[in-house]
Amino acid sequence: MSRRLEHLVKKQGVSIITCTNRRSYMTPLFLNYSRQLHSTKELIIVVNNDQIPLEPYKPLI
Repeated sequence: MSRRLEHLVKKQGVSIITCTNRRSYMTPLFLNYSRQLHSTKELIIVVNNDQIPLEPYKPLI
């Protein structure tokens, strides 16, 4: 990573955007996000399945 890009990432942070329609992918998404070392980060998950309940995942946010 170039110094300029590295500086921008440290200063501004990163956004991780993903979508899923599989319930079994939700927990690994949060685990992978938690392993990211960026000091400023956000996770955006588009859940494309009305059958996936969101309540169990809210404490992980």
